[in-house]
Amino acid sequence: MKIAIDVAQTCRARAGCAWHADSLAQAMARVADPASLLLYHQFGLWLNPDPSPGTHIDSVAAPFLKMDYRQAEALWQAVDSGKAQLPGQPDIVHSNSFLSPAVGTAKLVYTVHDLCFWTHPEHGTERNRYLCQSQLLLALERAAGFHFISQASRDDFEAMLPGWLEETGRPFLIARSGLRLHPSAVPDPAQRFADPNSPWLFVGTIEPRKNLSALLDAYQRYYELSAVKRPLELIGAEGWRSQPIHQKIDQLATRLPIRYLGRVDDDTLKASYARAFAHLSPSHHEGFGLTILEALAYSLPTLASPNAAAREFGARALSFTEFEHPQMAADAMLAQESDLAAYTRQAAQARESAAPYSWENTARALLAFYETLL
Repeated sequence: MKIAIDVAQTCRARAGCAWHADSLAQAMARVADPASLLLYHQFGLWLNPDPSPGTHIDSVAAPFLKMDYRQAEALWQAVDSGKAQLPGQPDIVHSNSFLSPAVGTAKLVYTVHDLCFWTHPEHGTERNRYLCQSQLLLALERAAGFHFISQASRDDFEAMLPGWLEETGRPFLIARSGLRLHPSAVPDPAQRFADPNSPWLFVGTIEPRKNLSALLDAYQRYYELSAVKRPLELIGAEGWRSQPIHQKIDQLATRLPIRYLGRVDDDTLKASYARAFAHLSPSHHEGFGLTILEALAYSLPTLASPNAAAREFGARALSFTEFEHPQMAADAMLAQESDLAAYTRQAAQARESAAPYSWENTARALLAFYETLL
């Protein structure tokens, strides 16, 4: 079985889908024969002028790296018209970027990360909504099987197309994402609790869906009431429609201890998780909740909005609050820093909750799924 993995998004500044593609490809190379894998750095409509920053794995072929992106575009067009086969002649082509290109005689597996572009259209751009919606509709025709990264993404699909998977007999698999950042050591929770400079931490792309504006309102209220007055650290690249959020951050940072680090490398991100007091996840909607899982692995108690993906991690691992109500969220933050016993207990439960999430398990489940499609 020859498997081509879409890693096109990894060639640019990476967000959730790109990290998913990278982690999946790396795990596949660990659990399967690397000679059976292909990395596609150009994928249908996703064409990169410079694919060299993308995922690289020793002993795994990457045929599109050898092509100018115009040659890659011509090849995908030829495959679409039936005049050419894809390089490496894969049996399976796994799309990780919401795209549904024609793949010749191969079987297309389509990952559904989320359906935010349909369930929460106000949080995206017109261009992104059109691309994702049109490609998902195309996947209904072209995909031999669907991969959902969480029960939440499966439920959203079912709500949009009730009964479609069962009526069409289209195979699907729920295989949750794994943990990308593995801590080498986790500080003693009691030390983090006792250190007033141990910050509240937000990690995520700066865009409306992440609900950062509501978090900032809650933090202002918390800071007014707290005797500890912990700082707030924000990590994340600029997303679409982020300018008003950045203006609010800049304004508040003139009088509150708010630090915005922007996009950071993995070592910096690991250090931030390790020194943080607790993680704040105010998102309106998530397909999976990668930053929640990373925080749990670092034994970080997490306050999260009760969206469906966050609830999958369980009440033992998280505390839920409505960030849309600043006083409610501030009260939850104050409660978090007022009870050492509860904080220590939740820190231990967080680490336990992260343990089952493994990219190797995800890769093995997908390999078995591919076999059923063939």
